[in-house]
Amino acid sequence: MQCTDIDFAYDKFVETVHCIIDETIPCRKITVTESTPPHITPLVKSLLRKRNALMRKGKIDRGNEISVKIGKLISEFRSSQLSSISHNDTNKNSASAEVADRNVTWYVL
Repeated sequence: MQCTDIDFAYDKFVETVHCIIDETIPCRKITVTESTPPHITPLVKSLLRKRNALMRKGKIDRGNEISVKIGKLISEFRSSQLSSISHNDTNKNSASAEVADRNVTWYVL
């Protein structure tokens, strides 16, 4: 492929890579609604499902490892939310915008 426009070549490359990723890497559908607590991100929700499946199969040690990871992700989220509260005191509409963005279906690898 010979192309003199570098932007066109880059866009074509990115498009090709995304197509290959979509065809070869399986994704899981994770739905986050407004009733889902804000600290339950799509990644946390998928890890909770994985941990619960492992616990039901009797693989307690592996389930406990995932529980630790889930705890770290939730604490990181909450600390970032607390630090952003002090920065967003002037923006009162940010909470309503965040609730509107919660009704989303995510695809997790």
